[in-house]
Amino acid sequence: MKYLLPALLATLLGCTDFATPAELESTQILAIQSEPASLMPGATATLEIFVADQDGPVADPAVTWTIQPQVGLPALGTLIDDGSTVQYTAPEILPQDPTLVTVEARLDTADATLVAIKAMLIGGPPLSNPEILGITVDDTLASGPVTLAAGQESTIAVELAEPPSDDVSYAWYARPGTIDEYRSSPTLLVAPEEAGEGWLIVVVRDGGGTSYHSVPVRVQ
Repeated sequence: MKYLLPALLATLLGCTDFATPAELESTQILAIQSEPASLMPGATATLEIFVADQDGPVADPAVTWTIQPQVGLPALGTLIDDGSTVQYTAPEILPQDPTLVTVEARLDTADATLVAIKAMLIGGPPLSNPEILGITVDDTLASGPVTLAAGQESTIAVELAEPPSDDVSYAWYARPGTIDEYRSSPTLLVAPEEAGEGWLIVVVRDGGGTSYHSVPVRVQ
């Protein structure tokens, strides 16, 4: 089944349907992370979901998790959600090696039902989530809240522990602020003319892994 691996990895790497900055006017699912990013048969991974709205990251969203069944097969693996941690355990025996399992996260909001899919690679080569060291603003690593002057233009970038691959994808969100080229790193953040507080968020997907990072922002 070695010929299946490129197709499975292409599916993982193709999961780049980010919410746009404009969509963050309402609640959105920005990312789902599996740690580790891939599993061997019988292994367990912890799932974390990152939800945000116009006020920034949403704490403890009420998400319903399910494993999606494959054609002609029951749902593969098990999910345990104890209210604080969500864990997926891969089956001991695979229908084929490697196998791609999809986990669905469903979130009901006041405006809509949001659905996100996380592809889980079972077997095959190990995948890892990109390690985010932080966000730089004008080449300075943000060690705390970022303070910007009203109307200020700043170059922002995400600093990774390892050089990204050619398949890396970025998505930036600023509340308050404007980032036109929000799929690039580095890119330009323009602070609003009015004072306010909010968040700067980045989501990075690379090599089948996903990570995210956020810092508070103050405009004065």
